[in-house]
Amino acid sequence: MSSEDVEEVRQQLVQYKDGKKPPLDTLRLFLKTSREARIRNPEEVANYGSVVLQHYRKQLAEEELWLLHEQVGVALLECGALQQALPLVKAVLMKFPVSIRARRLQGMYYQAVGKPAQAQQLYEEILQDQPHDATIPKQLVVLHREAGQLTEAINVLVTYLQHYSNDREAWEELADCYLEVSCLSLPFTLLMCPCTTGEMVVAAAFVLAIYLQQ
Repeated sequence: MSSEDVEEVRQQLVQYKDGKKPPLDTLRLFLKTSREARIRNPEEVANYGSVVLQHYRKQLAEEELWLLHEQVGVALLECGALQQALPLVKAVLMKFPVSIRARRLQGMYYQAVGKPAQAQQLYEEILQDQPHDATIPKQLVVLHREAGQLTEAINVLVTYLQHYSNDREAWEELADCYLEVSCLSLPFTLLMCPCTTGEMVVAAAFVLAIYLQQ
């Protein structure tokens, strides 16, 4: 899936105005393509996903139903619609109390309501159980950056990249953190990451290119 796929389905949905509900298949396709293409469009996901959960939930298989609870819950949190998000967060936690994804959603809710200490504690507890989880470190980075804790954010990213050195978005975030603190210790960071020589050269060139574009 790509951004072009998302845009194609979006054009189908904009035809439905003045309170007319789009068909379920088109809504499901939009939510699925947005999810798989990793497109950040929280307002649209919150809007169309809420329509599905309100009007079509009985037509969904259980797996898809809970997947949409999570996707729409995250979108609502990102939009600042905390009252609408809370029932979804609670429902997911009740259904999957020990799931990493459910606990991550809980942590995002803590962040959204201004409880960063609780969110950080929850994320760190998850990482103690699952030290190589790929999603929680990114939430920690968001938390640290929101608090202006750039050194902590850099440390989390460095540790993350030791295990996921091909994550382009993480390298971009690391470069942005370095630029924000005017830190040029990129060689030290790369030496800490167990990349191959080729990967290290590519990563260094990539991050330096970002720096030079500023």
